[in-house]
Amino acid sequence: MAFAALKDDGTVVAWGDKTTGGDCSEVQAQLRDVMRIHSNSRAFAASKADGTVIAWGDKTTGGDSSMVQRQLVDVQNVYSNSQAFVALKSDGTVVAWGDETTGGDCSKVQAQLRDVQHIIPNDFAFAAVKADGTVIVWGDSDTERDFSMVQRQLVDVRNVYSNSQAFAALKSDGTVVAWGDYETGGDCSEVQAQLVNVKRIVPIHKAFAAFKSDDTVIAWGLVDTSPGTMWT
Repeated sequence: MAFAALKDDGTVVAWGDKTTGGDCSEVQAQLRDVMRIHSNSRAFAASKADGTVIAWGDKTTGGDSSMVQRQLVDVQNVYSNSQAFVALKSDGTVVAWGDETTGGDCSKVQAQLRDVQHIIPNDFAFAAVKADGTVIVWGDSDTERDFSMVQRQLVDVRNVYSNSQAFAALKSDGTVVAWGDYETGGDCSEVQAQLVNVKRIVPIHKAFAAFKSDDTVIAWGLVDTSPGTMWT
């Protein structure tokens, strides 16, 4: 376990387990004018005022960005999941690094990652929503497979939501498309007919709840239906 503190002067102090980011001495000189620090389970990435990114920690899970460092310019935002990082650049392109099996390698879909508006991570994959309302997914092979089965439905997407192992897309017509681990919300077929006129989706750890325009709620996945359960 490690911690990193961002100081008012834009410098960074790290402590804790050295192998997971508690020691930033190798990049300390570069940690100036830092605007934000991002973390995953074993590494950190710092977004700087000049649009560059500096990473440290476990090299296999994103602590080493040397292979993509030249591409990490004009970065608009950085996203992380359990073992990888993704940078969204101001031109709408994407750079990924870290564990390849959980999204640190986006080479298979790199050509499609243009005009990206925002990125949504779950623990094992990333989903990118493009300006044309389509979605691109990469990371865990099971998630990629499940995505391929619904990709044609993912048009006119307004937003994508994630929980630990699944994704749900809210389309402009108020319908919903889900994919990922079916037990934790990646399969909404049992409630599909009811998923119309949806206004917003709330992700839960292993489920989703859809709030409809008639003020009803439809939930799917591993849902806690015990008395006193709160939906916010």
